[in-house]
Amino acid sequence: MELIDPKIDLVFKHIFGSSEEPQQLLALVNAVLETHDEPLIKSLHVTNPHIDPTTLKDKQVIFDIKAHSEQSEPI
Repeated sequence: MELIDPKIDLVFKHIFGSSEEPQQLLALVNAVLETHDEPLIKSLHVTNPHIDPTTLKDKQVIFDIKAHSEQSEPI
């Protein structure tokens, strides 16, 4: 079984862009913030304008995130 590269825009959006299951994205964002000694995110919401590419090579992906830090500040 061949694995698909998660750095491809469409694959990344499929893995991390689900508004129904944001746990993977929350873990990724917090891992990045933690390396910079920033406050961690306690909740987030993915806003998807449904502008999806038609092939793996297309780059027209929009990915908006609304998040709140552990101090309940909007980010």
